[in-house]
Amino acid sequence: MFTELKCKTNFSFLRGASHPEELIEQAYALGYTALGLNDNDGLYGMPKAYWAAQQKVPQGAKPLKLIVGADLAIQGQPRLTLLARDRAAYGLLCRIITEAHRDRPKGEAALELSKLSEFLSRPASQGLMALPEIGSDYIFFKEHFPDRVYLPLLRALDGWDKQRTQNILKLKKEFGFPVIATNDVHYHIPHRQKLQDVLTTIRESTTLSKAGYKLFPNGERFLKSPKDMQKLFCDLPDALSQTMTIAESCTFCPSELRYRYPSEWIPVTHTAQSYLTELTWAGAKERYKGDLPTSVSDLIQHELRLIEKMNFADYFLTIYDIVKFARSQNILCQGRGSAANSVICYCLAITAVDPVRMGLLFERFISEERNEPPDIDVDFEHERREEVIQYIYQKYGRDRAAMVSAVVTYRT
Repeated sequence: MFTELKCKTNFSFLRGASHPEELIEQAYALGYTALGLNDNDGLYGMPKAYWAAQQKVPQGAKPLKLIVGADLAIQGQPRLTLLARDRAAYGLLCRIITEAHRDRPKGEAALELSKLSEFLSRPASQGLMALPEIGSDYIFFKEHFPDRVYLPLLRALDGWDKQRTQNILKLKKEFGFPVIATNDVHYHIPHRQKLQDVLTTIRESTTLSKAGYKLFPNGERFLKSPKDMQKLFCDLPDALSQTMTIAESCTFCPSELRYRYPSEWIPVTHTAQSYLTELTWAGAKERYKGDLPTSVSDLIQHELRLIEKMNFADYFLTIYDIVKFARSQNILCQGRGSAANSVICYCLAITAVDPVRMGLLFERFISEERNEPPDIDVDFEHERREEVIQYIYQKYGRDRAAMVSAVVTYRT
């Protein structure tokens, strides 16, 4: 059998022509048990692909195993695909991707081999597998990935398959690397070729009539069935079975990922939950002068129990710390949205509306049934927003804090 290990989604901007969900659905339809995703210079398509792999399982089938990786730009070398075998390797891959983007213009991520070598000296690198392209520094890979280098072989039916095969088999003989079959997937079904051609012309600032060799020569870069790949590589059965071996060796699952909030600033005598509790009751005394109404204390206790059960205390403390800084600098700020339903947010001075007096429902903000993390939106005055951003960088470190973006898509 066969597993496709090299797929690009539309998050490889102007290259991939299918959504992650479409690739996953097509993989199910073709009978795949695993699929490798490796977008250019990032892990962008992985979350949606994992969601689809869990939510769109056909009746009677097992969830598709997602093989997580990235296709990286290496300075002076062809691109390199790295696959993460385990959780530690995934973490290291994230660090490698971050380094590739650091201090470089948007869309121009690249990594020097020397810098990659530094990362590969770490123990976690034992879980990374390398799929270098023809023309790479194979001596480097022989040294750093002694038994984890695989030569991807594409048969695109474009007139160059015989030459590609000869080149790959020569490298296999010279370095002893196993060969794996791939279709270097850029879209999930054949007729998406037309869209992929358009994406290429946009990327290359040209037109379809003038694009020429910048386009793929045919429409073969779709997700082919294992049976079709067996026909295509009938002379190299090991190249097919090797993909299954790789897939079986990969144990990492995105479900292992958990966000870990910085906790160094929490007093050593406290846990996150106990510190949140202390701050909340202190804030309640400030907000509600005199004796605390029973309705307020009951709601505080209810919210604290739920926050502890769902392990959200760190999040509340992080937002509290940021808002506290802003207020200390006389920077106007205000929590808004569903966070106003929380009496704890009110006691911490994150929001300004008393949810008890207004009769607001806390479960609209956090619900055990929904099992979703809370979302506290805070607005800061525009002219001084940068001061808050710089405080976050300074306190938590630029290697642990980052701006996030929204991906805007074309819609009718």
